[in-house]
Amino acid sequence: GRKIKNILMVMLGCLICAIAFNVFLSPYHIMPGGVSGIAIILKKMFDLDEFISVLIMSIFLLGTSFIFLGKKSTINSVIGSILFPIFIYDINHFNNVYQFLLEYTVKLNI
Repeated sequence: GRKIKNILMVMLGCLICAIAFNVFLSPYHIMPGGVSGIAIILKKMFDLDEFISVLIMSIFLLGTSFIFLGKKSTINSVIGSILFPIFIYDINHFNNVYQFLLEYTVKLNI
């Protein structure tokens, strides 16, 4: 019941954040705070994939959370920390396919 609803809400929140990241933040180099902003900076400086940056930093922060905050607090963060970078990757891939199809149809004058 309630636990499943909370998990679904975390998933929805991660999806919305990943859409905002791929549609607004990353393309226009808007630097939000936290892991997302650092990922955009690393992409600009070193051409490092944002998905990888967010995933590595999230894993590091989960480890730090486990050490300092304990198991219970960390477990609540695991779903979001894993889903957010995965959604970033998936939405970015979908956006690339969408852009390709859009450009292709424009070229064909469809």
